Amino acid sequence: MPIEVKIELVGWLKRYSPEINPVMIELLCPETVENAFIKAGIPIEEIGIMKAGKDRLSPNYFISENIYIIAYPTILGG
Repeated sequence: MPIEVKIELVGWLKRYSPEINPVMIELLCPETVENAFIKAGIPIEEIGIMKAGKDRLSPNYFISENIYIIAYPTILGG
């Protein structure tokens, strides 16, 4: 059964999906957060913080069930 991953992009990360936010992808098996971002076309090196609910995620965290991730850029503000 596919795993549904929704990735909400914050700040300038929205440029990677200007028309659809959150980005939605499906994984066919458990994969890391980093691989999910790669499949979504979002460079992991531009992401400062990744969260699922109140939990902060590492790039090596394995996604094994449907998840909603919020991605914040490395620098916020102006």
